[in-house]
Parts: sequence; C-alpha cells; structure tokens
Amino acid sequence: MNFPGFTESDFDIFCMPDFGARMAAIRSELRPKLLALGEDLAPRLADTVPGPIVAHTAAHMRRRTNPPPATWVAFGRSARGYKRFAHFRIAIRDSGLRVTVHIEDDSDDKAPFAAALRRDRDVILTRLAPIEGLTWYCLPASTEGPLEVRAITPTQLDRLADSLSRLKTSEFSAGIPFTARTLVCALPQASLNSCLTACNSSLLCMRPPYRQPVDRGIRSPNSDEPGL
Repeated sequence: MNFPGFTESDFDIFCMPDFGARMAAIRSELRPKLLALGEDLAPRLADTVPGPIVAHTAAHMRRRTNPPPATWVAFGRSARGYKRFAHFRIAIRDSGLRVTVHIEDDSDDKAPFAAALRRDRDVILTRLAPIEGLTWYCLPASTEGPLEVRAITPTQLDRLADSLSRLKTSEFSAGIPFTARTLVCALPQASLNSCLTACNSSLLCMRPPYRQPVDRGIRSPNSDEPGL
C-alpha cells in the first residue's frame, strides 16, 4: 500500500461538528491513509531504534458523543498495542500534523522516563536545543502553551519530571509540528521523509534515558519492559 499524501479536505474533516459525520469521514478517508503511512514508515523506523516497530491506527472506540479533535497512527514495540509503552505518534488535526514521541498517563515507561529526565536534565536540554521546531506539549503549569525546546528552562524540566513521577494523569508528548498547507503542497514521498526526520528528532527527547537501556538498568525494547 503506497501512502497517497494528504489533501486539504483531509484537514477539513476536523471542522465537521457532527460526531457521526466526522467519525465516518475519519474511517473512510483518513484511516486508509494512516494505514498506508504506517506500512511505509514502520520498516524505516525499525532501522532507527532497536527491536521491532509495529504500526497501530487509532480506533477511538470509547468515543460516543464528542468527535475526536485528531486521529493518528502510532508506532510501538508491541503487536498487542502501543499505549502501554513510549511510542511515536503521527497525528492529523485541522491545523496540520504533529509527529511526536508520546508517553500515556498509565504507561509502563512513565516512571523510569521521569527518573531519567530528572537525572539527565542538563544533558537533554543541551542535546535538544539545536533542533529546529522541536516542541514540548506537556509542560505542567505553563501559561504559554506548547514551547519550543530552546525556550524551556531547567526548572520547567524539573517540574515535568516531578509531575510525571507523582500525578497519575500526567503524560509526555514532544515533537515536530507541520502546517496543513505544508503537507498539502508536498509530494507523498516528501511527506514521508519529513515524518521520518521528525521521528528521529523527537526520539532525541528519549536519549540519553533510553539510548543505552542495559547501562541505565532499563530492559531492552525487544521485551515488554520499559524502553522505546
């Protein structure tokens, strides 16, 4: 299955106010494209991280009333699902696309990542600062909304590590955004390459915490133990 690229109408789906109409359009128009995107990108991502990479598309099975503001394809290390572990997520919404590394609020990887974030704070900030457009969407008590990594302070990173350690509802998400216009104007292969590059940039948020899992006392990503 070849990824056909995105069109303007794909982003307009999220302007549909009716739950049934939006869900039907997501399933008929967007889900096939995300499946193709997953098929094309999974083997290329597998060359980036150790262990298997399996693509999963969002099903939104629990939604009954409010239409989803976004839908996505996720890439994780287990065929049984992605939410339990740190994973890549390529999410489409009305404004464009976000390519992120994501840790759910109940992920097995949340506690070890929080500990590594606190321990390696300065190394992480130094490593990520040169990456253009890398944005963190999860900073607690931020009045400015999402922040590019070069604007994040050590104190904010400490608060994030504390939030991930203590709060059951906290989660982690950081990555590269693309506008809808950028993607509509791009050829399908160019969009694929942009997504892959953004995944690689987002992955640096997990390093050094997950770059050397054995040295850090974290199990290999080949198993169902913490790690990307």
